[in-house]
Amino acid sequence: MAVLFSVPVLLYIVFGAFALWKTGLLIWLWWILPVCWGLTFLLAKLWPENRSTETPPPAAGHFTNRDAGAAELVRKYQEQVDEITPKDLTEIHFYLRQFESLSKELAEYYHPGAVDPFSSLTIPEIAAAIRLVADDLEQLVLQSIPGSRLLTVKQWRSFGDTPKWVNRIRNSVWAGSFLLNPLNIARYGFSRVTVDKVGNNLQSEVLARIYLRFIRQVGFYLIEMNSGRLRGGADAYRNTFDQQAAREEPNQIRERPVTIGLVGQASAGKSSLINYLTGDQQAVVDVLPKTRHVERYSLQVSATEHSQETVSVDLLDSPGYGVDGANANQQTEIQTALQSSDIILLVVDGHSPSKAADVATLKQIETWYANHPNLLRPPIIVVLSHIDLIPPAMQWSPPYQLDRPESPKGKNIADAIAWTKEELGQFSNFVVDVVAVCSGPESTRRWGLQENVLPAIMRHLESGQSVALLQAFENAIDDQWASKLLGQLKTGGKQLLQLWLEKERAKR
Repeated sequence: MAVLFSVPVLLYIVFGAFALWKTGLLIWLWWILPVCWGLTFLLAKLWPENRSTETPPPAAGHFTNRDAGAAELVRKYQEQVDEITPKDLTEIHFYLRQFESLSKELAEYYHPGAVDPFSSLTIPEIAAAIRLVADDLEQLVLQSIPGSRLLTVKQWRSFGDTPKWVNRIRNSVWAGSFLLNPLNIARYGFSRVTVDKVGNNLQSEVLARIYLRFIRQVGFYLIEMNSGRLRGGADAYRNTFDQQAAREEPNQIRERPVTIGLVGQASAGKSSLINYLTGDQQAVVDVLPKTRHVERYSLQVSATEHSQETVSVDLLDSPGYGVDGANANQQTEIQTALQSSDIILLVVDGHSPSKAADVATLKQIETWYANHPNLLRPPIIVVLSHIDLIPPAMQWSPPYQLDRPESPKGKNIADAIAWTKEELGQFSNFVVDVVAVCSGPESTRRWGLQENVLPAIMRHLESGQSVALLQAFENAIDDQWASKLLGQLKTGGKQLLQLWLEKERAKR
């Protein structure tokens, strides 16, 4: 293919140069190649290399904090690309060594202190990872490498030495051109310091892109394997997390509505916020299992005040705690509610300066998720309630432009939001928003739901959906183990019986 492509081009160059020389036009056109080569060289020098942003480390919406740390280990392997030679990048064994090294490092990261970090992995997890990596690499080769369907291992290895045979052909052409025009010697020298370097850089760039994609895909599925998300097999994983598979084969796991858990002190205004959200329709769906006081509401919320689009959500109203924090029973019920929540609304009294109980609750949430690194921590939105009591208390004339407050009341509300952010700054990695609302019993004392609370929920709805998806997937995999075990025993028993019968027939 390369010869059939190159021969006509070379013939055009030779005969074209001869024709230009015979007509006397060559002396007027000699500058075209050097100028283009020089511009190419300058462009290659000035064009910034940014491989890290174009081929980022693995990431997914369902990644936990632990998975994000593992992705940084993958990034380190990607950053080694500039130190790797083109010859290494065309060796199959080099990719196998990188795969083995990355596998070991990620296993040690997920299982620190283990003598053999691989021993805790299950056979289905390893088999699923191999299958998923092989499928993705197959698509990478077929889509990214021209002529890959005919590419042999020998030809792939020779790609690292491509400039050698290209140089031989080019030098032969240049030698012939010297005879036609001695000035071509100067052009030849200029091409060696310009276009040759660009060609080598392009070759290295192609190999580097392939290596970066390889490390990214391998690292991604090694993270999924070590996190335990492949224990249900490759099909269950793809049907849940793969977007294309989701479109082709709908999955009940993805149909689970987002659950919003409300926590806060007993006097913070949590119940009135529930009434505001539900429109005073106290439609309790059920009581959360394993609790006596966590009530669940199901409702449709609008994206904006004038939007016709609605989203199905479940609200979990947990028991309020005192100023000293939650007692043992309250902690148990609150944690049960939070474990079922995809977005958390922490309702805080906006006109009270004390935040000690709320800080204690956030610390408990942080500790619980730190002890469960396989789960994705839900985003927490802090809702400042009772903002009508913020001085001057007698003034209440909403709406307030809190981003550019003009009235004394609006400025004090904005200051309360800023002070709360500062007070809760240690939890900035999962407290994603602080908004203000007034949800009093009278309609004239209500403001901030459509303006602040619902837009904040919509901003972080995608993160909540990722939490819901991962949580539902984990529960589904764990809930199905008994039925799968019975099915495996049944299938295995049939196969053993069939083998025994065949053996008995053979004896006869």
